[in-house]
Amino acid sequence: MSKIKILYDVFKTLKDKESFNGDVKIEAIMNDKKVFDLSNEFSTNKETGLTKAKVSTEVDYEDNRLKHESTTEFNLKDHVHQHGGHGMWMHGNHHGCANGGNLKNKLSHVTFALGVLNNIKQEEDGDKTLLSLDLKEIIHEAKEMHPALHDRSCEEMKENKSPHHAIVKKLMEMEANDATLKVWINKSNEVEKVEILANGNKNVTVENQCSASFKLLLKLAL
Repeated sequence: MSKIKILYDVFKTLKDKESFNGDVKIEAIMNDKKVFDLSNEFSTNKETGLTKAKVSTEVDYEDNRLKHESTTEFNLKDHVHQHGGHGMWMHGNHHGCANGGNLKNKLSHVTFALGVLNNIKQEEDGDKTLLSLDLKEIIHEAKEMHPALHDRSCEEMKENKSPHHAIVKKLMEMEANDATLKVWINKSNEVEKVEILANGNKNVTVENQCSASFKLLLKLAL
């Protein structure tokens, strides 16, 4: 079966689902020390937008140590911008007609997306289909496509004094040595697990090098 057919069936299955339940785990390690750990058990009703989440966070970065647990309930529909889709579409079209540079930028995004699709690898893993993608070059290309966005994000993180923002800023500044995305899909076209692994480093000085690794694991209850 082709990658496009697999992705089509997966997104069709996601569209038809009434709810999503699962858990997300995120872990960041710097210089062999765990600095960030997050666990989020969630459930979302797609029709009503009602979402429940139980979040546990641990931070141990520089002089900041934090442990926090919370249970929250909210509605996703309350967090959607009223004019998000239509406004952005009209805004893009308006400038696209008058600005050739914008058209070139849009074509670059299309080329980027097609490149991502082309680079997805497909294999069988037991009774599951495994889709994998090397993210190293994709991260590099994304930074080249949006240098201002990357720089602005780093500056915003710098201005925010919270430790987890400092960790995210440090990770964004890393040069990726290795980064992979893996998605496991069952015979019913349901995503069972998503895993992102990345590691990189940054030369602070000639003698001082910061290394970091990042792991995200999403498991969905079926």
